[in-house]
Amino acid sequence: MKKLSLDYGSQEVFYRDYYQESRGALSKGMFSILWKYPHKVIERNYISNENKVIVELGVGFGEHVDFVQRPWNDYVAVDLNLREPLLKRFQTDSTVKLIQADAQKTDLPDNFADRLIATCLITHLENPEQALCEWNRLCKDRGKISIYMPCEGGILLKIFRKLVSSQKAKKQGFQGYSLFILREHINSYYRIDGLVKELFHSHQITVRRRPFPFLSWNLNLFSIYEIDVEK
Repeated sequence: MKKLSLDYGSQEVFYRDYYQESRGALSKGMFSILWKYPHKVIERNYISNENKVIVELGVGFGEHVDFVQRPWNDYVAVDLNLREPLLKRFQTDSTVKLIQADAQKTDLPDNFADRLIATCLITHLENPEQALCEWNRLCKDRGKISIYMPCEGGILLKIFRKLVSSQKAKKQGFQGYSLFILREHINSYYRIDGLVKELFHSHQITVRRRPFPFLSWNLNLFSIYEIDVEK
């Protein structure tokens, strides 16, 4: 086996040095359009969040907050790793509360949130079933859960990564993008889709696939799950 450098496929290196320029606030051109698209799809149906308590899990660098319609009652942003850019960004915004916690088991109270948002988080989690049960616990009756899930394992996503994402990473100077994805995206679309539909079988679930709504998940890049919580 060829010996690889410590930076090859490193999650820490990618998030520290490359993430924001490829799919974050610092991205430009086509990549800026692409990273914004799922966030816009999630928020399209939420014209008003007035008087709502919103919990976002796996907030990352805080990308999604800008797409959520203000005002809200509380915006609780949760992440296991509160990175320095996130802390600096919201240090003067008293409407966003940052909490360091595991999305699979938080210390937030039962029936706390009117809305719960998780963008590209569940594909990373070691125990997605536990996470989904925790998110249901956090939501109020008639609350809403929004989950963004890449079509992990799908044909179109594989082609997109090979032709677009991996090429962008190489141009940036990041080596080992495929290994990075294998380390990060440990849950398949098939698994998460099954867990959501089994665990929330008595709830109303709306699935919006993009960019081709009427094609199978194999021929799409991501899906948005909207769960109407009933207790």
